[in-house]
Amino acid sequence: MRRGADFAMVPGAMSTHVVLIRAIGGDTHKALTMRALEAACHEAGLSQVRNLLATGNLVVWDPRPAAKVAAVVRKILLDAGLDKEVFVRAGPVFAAYAAATPFPDVLHVRPQAIQLLALVARPDDSAIAALRARASVERVERLGDDIVIDYGAAITASRFTPVLVERLLARRSTARNWNTVRKIAAALG
Repeated sequence: MRRGADFAMVPGAMSTHVVLIRAIGGDTHKALTMRALEAACHEAGLSQVRNLLATGNLVVWDPRPAAKVAAVVRKILLDAGLDKEVFVRAGPVFAAYAAATPFPDVLHVRPQAIQLLALVARPDDSAIAALRARASVERVERLGDDIVIDYGAAITASRFTPVLVERLLARRSTARNWNTVRKIAAALG
């Protein structure tokens, strides 16, 4: 079987999907490592899967629609005893996100303090306005159906906790810093 990066170069062969799993870390690796997840995805019939950074990021090359890919990954997680949310973005959409270069004034200075929040559903403009109203140094921009937050000097100093952001947007999310966004986009080929 060919590796994902090679396979992605075959024109029109497969759709690409970026799979982002919420809340993957050391405790979840005990139940299911990311290599084991990748292998389980292959066993479940997904054509090509590549694990990135061991933090719940997969690039999948498969003809199935995003919802089907999400269902396959979610079932594998549940079978391993992990009740984790799965967010899937089309490869071209994710690549466009990475190319969009939000906050160009600081993106190259502190990409670790800029996060893409993949959301369960597109937030209302009023929800984004409510989030912006609570900002001190943070900046918020819509990017497709998701949002990007510039946390300023450091995420840890921000009052924008994940709980607050999700409450104001009325949407569940998973976040990736801009370094990770770039690495995932590069893996798309």
